[in-house]
Amino acid sequence: MFCVKCGADGETFKGRCMHCFLEGRQLLLLPPFVDLDRCTGCDEFYVDKKWRTTSAENAAEEAAINALKAIAEARIEAVGAQTIRQDDKNFMVKMDADLEIDGHHVSA
Repeated sequence: MFCVKCGADGETFKGRCMHCFLEGRQLLLLPPFVDLDRCTGCDEFYVDKKWRTTSAENAAEEAAINALKAIAEARIEAVGAQTIRQDDKNFMVKMDADLEIDGHHVSA
């Protein structure tokens, strides 16, 4: 087989070599912000469809990870996250992920 874009011989995926398939693609989708629900009575957070006693940082990280989506051709294998408190009510969560696409391992 050969890549229909660059002409490289070898294994292809949807007619393209993996390099050309990945080129310019956004592999992960994440909304610009994720809301957290917090109980005003007990301070528990509603994360992953259940109320939990956890820190705001952990709740923000879990909510961001749960909101992460990959393109249809990819499967998320692992996610790393770092939560940074911006103020009392806002956190920035930096994430990276390991994906599998047609037997190839890709980091995003």
